[in-house]
Amino acid sequence: MFRVNVLLVIFSLILHTDAVSAQSGAKRAANQNSRLPPSALLLGQSKNDANAGTVTIMTQRVLNGPLMSAALDLSTLLDDGERFEKMRILPVVARGKMQNLWDMLYLGGIDLAFLQTDTLEYLKDDPQIASIKEKVRYITVMFSEEICIVARSDIKSLADLAGKKVSINARGTAAAVTAPVIFKRLGISAILEYEDQNIAIARMRTGDLSAHVFLLAKPARPVAELNGDGLHILAIPFTADFEQLYLPAKFTAADYPNLIPPGQDVQSIAVGNILAVFNWPEGSERYRKVARFVEAFFSRFPELHKPGFSAKWKDVNIAAQLPGWTRFKPAQEWLDKRAEHEKSLGDKFKAYLREHGVARGSASEDQLLQQFLQWKDAGELAGQPAEKLAVEQSAAVPKRRAEPEALNITKPKRLLVVAKAPLADQSLPDGGLITALVSNSLNRTEGRAAGVSQFELRWATSALTQLQFLLGNDANDLSFPWESADCDRPNDLAPASALLCDNAIFSDPIMQIVIGLFTLSESAFKFDTDESIFGKTICLPQDRDLSDLNGHGRNWVLERRVNVMRQPSLAACLSAVQRQEADAFIASDLEGRYALGRLGLLPLFRMAERPLATRGVHAIVSRQHPQASALIDAVNRGLAELKQSDLYSTLLRRHLGQKWDAR
Repeated sequence: MFRVNVLLVIFSLILHTDAVSAQSGAKRAANQNSRLPPSALLLGQSKNDANAGTVTIMTQRVLNGPLMSAALDLSTLLDDGERFEKMRILPVVARGKMQNLWDMLYLGGIDLAFLQTDTLEYLKDDPQIASIKEKVRYITVMFSEEICIVARSDIKSLADLAGKKVSINARGTAAAVTAPVIFKRLGISAILEYEDQNIAIARMRTGDLSAHVFLLAKPARPVAELNGDGLHILAIPFTADFEQLYLPAKFTAADYPNLIPPGQDVQSIAVGNILAVFNWPEGSERYRKVARFVEAFFSRFPELHKPGFSAKWKDVNIAAQLPGWTRFKPAQEWLDKRAEHEKSLGDKFKAYLREHGVARGSASEDQLLQQFLQWKDAGELAGQPAEKLAVEQSAAVPKRRAEPEALNITKPKRLLVVAKAPLADQSLPDGGLITALVSNSLNRTEGRAAGVSQFELRWATSALTQLQFLLGNDANDLSFPWESADCDRPNDLAPASALLCDNAIFSDPIMQIVIGLFTLSESAFKFDTDESIFGKTICLPQDRDLSDLNGHGRNWVLERRVNVMRQPSLAACLSAVQRQEADAFIASDLEGRYALGRLGLLPLFRMAERPLATRGVHAIVSRQHPQASALIDAVNRGLAELKQSDLYSTLLRRHLGQKWDAR
């Protein structure tokens, strides 16, 4: 260990010396290099070129963790072959994220570092906090990791740790930052000690420690390997004490089967991460180098969503803001320029919509624009005239409906499945209930055996793919699951539903679902009469129509009897109700219970006994598909046969009887 530490110190000194030497000779090298041909540079005749484009990132020593994967992904994406004077990403391994901060501030040659979002909260009583805040800037918010407190059998809850010895891992690690904040906010006076996890677990087994705190993305190997002596994971309820700093999370038996009994969950919290940078003087060489990194990273960010890179990148929103922190100026300027570009493009897009009579009102128009811009940003409209393509494809209706055609059964059907658990999700058996029902319906039509392997399933994890499907011609044969839309009330439709009404053919209902109101268990609100909802604030996700509140002669929103809060997602609505900013949120019975179960919040919510509405779940085909009528006919005929068989009810029991909140 002593030899390793000495080597690390020597490496740090060499790195610092090389960086200083590179900076002092930068101008001299630039003059020399300007007279050298590119081939000479590739032969290594100038060491300064290797430093000119190199950016170092401090990461964790958890080699299979998400932050190390992120650093390696950035290196894979941005490294420019041998021409390192252009761009090279060099990950540097440290013990933990507090160590990352100190290294970024004081160790020569370090440009960037992964830090935790609760770092400033941890340091708020430090005399140097003002200076630290001035020296640190963030580029983007990254993904989160979960807190896991493993305790002895005699410790049943967090409160039992009062006055007990608790290890919070070694100094400088992630757990050593978050654990003191958690215990302080909960008012639990535990005796916190710094101890490496292996030594801490050994002390727990002898009774010298009561618990140890891990902060690792689940499932974490060091936790999964624990077993015996009654060790278990303590629950950390997500309360108001944590809302400003953390996110709700939970562990299941699938995550840690040695510590959690089958069928049980343990609530916890998750800690966010950021990519931070030292606040170099504007115009300095280091400032310009990191600014070039930001330009390359942000411009090519959509490529990180492609196969081969960590799936965690899909959880990152580079424009997300972090209260209490200041963004690195070049990063903020890049985002501002993109916003200006989108506004300019948006003005043209809206004008084009109005000119061609496609817009359905300002609210729907704005939402459609936002989906369009995000889709365009993902590179799905590369090289095409965006405004014209979107309008002409979405507004186009064929002059006559195609006659039924025989299906080409020799070519696999291309099924676009929108992940909407528990009805459809790639992680569920058979891809979920609706996937199983549709595939079995098509199999019956074509005389095939049951199963989904004959079909090419294209999974979409975002509502943005709605536009991709509708604006395409025959890129996909069939898409599901989609709830029925009240096409006779266009002003109540969300943008996706409006496009579906204009451009899609709906199948017969695959199944019926109940739409309900979900509220807090202790809430006095009961939807037992129409009048009971008057004056209430109801949260709707952006992709859900107003038809449930305005249809069937209700007009509750139209007549302002009900206040509507729009949120980006169902999870955001759930959070709004939990904070009591809304009285209830609207979701299908299946989707609402599934989301609550995944978050471990089912006991905190209840669904009103009186249903709000019922909806059919359908498959759809684009009207522009050359075999549109034949495809829908195949689904409908197969579905009718399936419903007459025992297999339909068997599939319902099999899928709806599962414990959905298991990973």
